[in-house]
Amino acid sequence: MGWSVGSGGVSADTAWLPRVGWFLSGQAVSLLGSSIVAYAIVWHVALATHDAVSFAVVAFAATVPQGLMSLVGGVWADRYSRKALVIGADVVVALVTVGLAVALLSGYESIWLITAALVLRGMSGGVQVPAVAAILPSITPREHLLRVNSVFGSVNAAVLLVVPAVAALVLVVWQMGWILLVDVVTAAIAVAILAAIKIPATPKAPESGEDGSSASPGGGDGGDGSSVSPGGGDSGDGSSVLLGPAPLAQLRETAGTVPTVSAPAAQLRETAGTVPTVSVVSADKGGGMGVAWRFVLGHPGLRRTGWLVLVMYGLIMPTASLAPIVVVQLFGDSTVLLAAVEIAYMGAFIVGGLVLAAWGGMKNRMTLMLVVTAAWAAFTVAQGVAPWALLYVVLWVPWGLVGPGLITVSTTVMQEETPPHLVGRVMGLLQLVGLLVMPVVLLAIAPVVTVVGPRVVLVVSGVAALVATAVLARGAPLLLAPQKTE
Repeated sequence: MGWSVGSGGVSADTAWLPRVGWFLSGQAVSLLGSSIVAYAIVWHVALATHDAVSFAVVAFAATVPQGLMSLVGGVWADRYSRKALVIGADVVVALVTVGLAVALLSGYESIWLITAALVLRGMSGGVQVPAVAAILPSITPREHLLRVNSVFGSVNAAVLLVVPAVAALVLVVWQMGWILLVDVVTAAIAVAILAAIKIPATPKAPESGEDGSSASPGGGDGGDGSSVSPGGGDSGDGSSVLLGPAPLAQLRETAGTVPTVSAPAAQLRETAGTVPTVSVVSADKGGGMGVAWRFVLGHPGLRRTGWLVLVMYGLIMPTASLAPIVVVQLFGDSTVLLAAVEIAYMGAFIVGGLVLAAWGGMKNRMTLMLVVTAAWAAFTVAQGVAPWALLYVVLWVPWGLVGPGLITVSTTVMQEETPPHLVGRVMGLLQLVGLLVMPVVLLAIAPVVTVVGPRVVLVVSGVAALVATAVLARGAPLLLAPQKTE
């Protein structure tokens, strides 16, 4: 198979690449179909109703149920077959979409029917995303995880860059019912690809007391002094060896991946020199999402990363998603400018992801995340004071270039530092934050923008993010990139 499990973790020659390539290809195809249909549905409702309330209801149904369901999906991803969960979620989405397509083609159209379908599709996404995020680290050598995540993020950004144009085209050419079937076809392709790939079994939580060992944030030592290597791979007998991250309004996060925790505790690195052991073994007996919360809060590096993610979704991305309002209010009704902003950001994000994949990032992941968060905050302030439309658009280029340094790296860090039997739940938490925090903040600041204007909101949010980043940078723990295993 080309895989070996040594004392330092999972290592492999290039034999791992085809499996990862096929897996990510299937997920990209699935994303393409789902995104085309999502855009088409939202635009269809807007064009058919001209009603802001209906539009808001549809937008709510498309995001919030997915975030809430991730609380359940994360737990399932750590208990049941991740491969079966991803396939099952795609099948449910396909069946729901076929049902809605038949209803629309039969002449029955209701905003509530569309909303119900979006809720079910979103709930399926809440199951699928944590499972996908947990599969990728189990089939990717730990030292290559950031590079793979970066490439996957660039591919997703490329898909999302072309989707609006494709959705607009099919809305003109086809009836809505036929458009929905695009997602059915792409889901079938993704299911067929995944079904043909061998995915390691879902790891079980280690039993405490059996060898006197406990799991630490960075992996741990077994009773015989050997390193516990939960990254994933195939043993000689074929059994699995597993011990153990939109339009600008979405500012999409790469759909996660999962870590292989194989570094000895000494490698886990805090500035203080010692890393407190987090007893995920005994804590896991409860089995719910609370275990993931306790693990993240008990791990200094992940706790600080979590705060940076909150700064991103709570202070920076909500104002970034106001780009259409900023353009319209400050520079006039220009579809060219709106398109230019989207292309500048997404195009730069694609390039940034590829650069990060080739570079591999800083040795200290925490430093990179802090630098990017501060840069985003500074760009937000600059956009708030930009006097010309061209300058505002140009500022989106560096915004996108550095984006993977926070979006992709924060996801990868969560995967690298989490024991395999907790990855699904931790990634479910990350999805929950991304899908719920930003919409709530956006809802809160929208009236403020109406009263004081977008410039004030951009500047205040940017300054607040800079202050928060400076506070988080003080005494920040180290999060070193994993070294290549021999």
